[in-house]
Amino acid sequence: MDTKRILSGLAVAAVFGLVAGELISLANFTFNPLLQSIVLGFLATTIGSFIARRGFVFPALGLWFVGWLLVVCLLYFIAAPAGQASFLAIAQINLLGIVLSALAVVIGVFVGQALAKRAQRSAPAI
Repeated sequence: MDTKRILSGLAVAAVFGLVAGELISLANFTFNPLLQSIVLGFLATTIGSFIARRGFVFPALGLWFVGWLLVVCLLYFIAAPAGQASFLAIAQINLLGIVLSALAVVIGVFVGQALAKRAQRSAPAI
């Protein structure tokens, strides 16, 4: 049962992050990309963790890792034709965003788990 909750939490977190990012883009709302990544990562993992309830730290960090790996690979393939491709250089340039978004993911997981515990306690027993 926990596996289904964790997978559901991961799916909701991924969909929320993608949809919210697209809605921000469509609204032509100017927003610092670093701050957007941090806030969306926090909100997405909070919602996903609320659904999963527990055991969501490592799956959420896995989702975070895959997302940043895709970003770094995409930047590498963009820079490769110009001869400026270096995974290390791309990672160094984006290090602040990588670290802060990882922190936001972990904090979001703990906030979501706390909210889930609080909701369980306040729910009437049937």
